[in-house]
Amino acid sequence: MTKARISAIAILAVVAMSLVARPPISSMGSLLPEVVESLGLSGTQSGIIASTPVFLFGIGAFVSPWLATRFGVNRSLAIVAVVLASALATRVLGGYEALFFGTIGVGVAIAVINVLLPSVVRVEFREHIAAATGLYTALFGVSASVAAAISVPISKSFGGWQFSLGFWALAAFAAFLAWLPLVKSGSAHQATKQLVSPNDRDLVLRSKSGVSIIMFFAAQSAGFYLVLNWLPTILVDYGYTHSEAGNLLGMTTFVGVPIATLSSFFFKRLENLGKLAGIVSLVTVLGYLALILGGNLAIVGCLMIGVGQAVTFPLALTLIATRPSTNAQVTLLSTWAQGAGYLFAAFATFTAGLLRDLTGTWSASLVLILAITVLQVLVGYVAGRSKKINSAVAV
Repeated sequence: MTKARISAIAILAVVAMSLVARPPISSMGSLLPEVVESLGLSGTQSGIIASTPVFLFGIGAFVSPWLATRFGVNRSLAIVAVVLASALATRVLGGYEALFFGTIGVGVAIAVINVLLPSVVRVEFREHIAAATGLYTALFGVSASVAAAISVPISKSFGGWQFSLGFWALAAFAAFLAWLPLVKSGSAHQATKQLVSPNDRDLVLRSKSGVSIIMFFAAQSAGFYLVLNWLPTILVDYGYTHSEAGNLLGMTTFVGVPIATLSSFFFKRLENLGKLAGIVSLVTVLGYLALILGGNLAIVGCLMIGVGQAVTFPLALTLIATRPSTNAQVTLLSTWAQGAGYLFAAFATFTAGLLRDLTGTWSASLVLILAITVLQVLVGYVAGRSKKINSAVAV
């Protein structure tokens, strides 16, 4: 098979996988008020459903490198596409138990996609990494927004939330079919274990750059997944209809996509990203303040939150890729940023739901995410202006 044909197959495969990596989460966010009402879920149960995938994203960040070493990157992604399709079908087959176990499968599958998809990009598009990264992160946002906006209308048109959630199993199976030619092409690029020295580990995990980048990724992940899971429920409590709440989640996840896509091409041209990280994070802070005030300001808040979160995600990925001095450090920093970051995001997502259950309002939950985002402003400024992490060779 020619190199050009492999590249075309790779583009199709990456696009297909990108399109199914966020809808299983954003569609559940839009439908969660209906699911809670239909199944009679408690606040704790709904919090578990919302936070479990993000928790597994964190666990998956530490496990995925082993999976890639055992089966190869492309084969691993083909396997998880099947797991994702099966899990999406499972969570609509019964009551809370089926929903919970299906959600576990969804979390595991997307966790592997999060970690391994960038590896495919680095191999298949080594001359166009920035453009390819901008493409798949943009597709994350577009697909999440579309899923958020159409989930409630699909539910109303086809008899309930089960069909609306289960619909994405077909998309996941289509992603599996799109990935198969890349596996069969022989371009499975079996991952190899990278030797990370104790010096590398210390340099990354004890440096100002490493710690601030990990904290920045954690803070922006907490904000993103809290919004993705709870924003429709918050807006329904504010008096919006289910359809309006789903549409506003779709708007929130989509509004920043064009800005993020364009800005990502300029990140590496800026030596100091600290001011950009701080300013964009401050926009998110102001968005949460507007959301807390409610009323018509809630819509303004959604817009500002959407812009801020859309830009900080590719910015965090750029910091992970550019601040280390070696490939081993990049792998180590990426693993810890995603592992610790998503675990923290899961904790924040569950805690927000628990606070709502205990207090009867979203005020304490929104103050919590506001405080986390204020921290994001500070650590983002430090992470962006920090110099490269020293090489272990120099130790």
